[in-house]
Amino acid sequence: GSIRTVKLFANEDREIQRYNGQVEKVYELGRKSGIYSGSFYGSIGLAANLSMLSVLTYGGTMVIDQQISIGDLTSFLLYSAYVAFALSGTATSYNDICRGLGATERVFELLDREPLIKSPENPVVLDSIKGDIEFTDVSFSYPTRPDS
Repeated sequence: GSIRTVKLFANEDREIQRYNGQVEKVYELGRKSGIYSGSFYGSIGLAANLSMLSVLTYGGTMVIDQQISIGDLTSFLLYSAYVAFALSGTATSYNDICRGLGATERVFELLDREPLIKSPENPVVLDSIKGDIEFTDVSFSYPTRPDS
């Protein structure tokens, strides 16, 4: 946002390096988040599918042994799917809650931060200012172009 100031002090290369460093940090955080999220949801999906297969296998043997009917097995599988779907929603909600807590922590850090420039205890209050401001023996040059 302060490109004019950056150009004024000929610090384009430094700002590009700073920006690239920040972009790299954000990229790494996103990559780690993706790996963790993929691992978490992948393991949840694997556990859900394995449990459904085990229930179907055990329930199939019970149907063959005529301990339960095919309707009972189907009903149990459907109820299990509804419960699993509801539990998967809580996992997503937990992720959102953790993000919100992290953002809240950052907001409180900013609110608790002490300013680098302290306000004077007894500030000078001017009723009115009149006159001219004159600069004498002042010079300026760019660090990369001292002759200009």
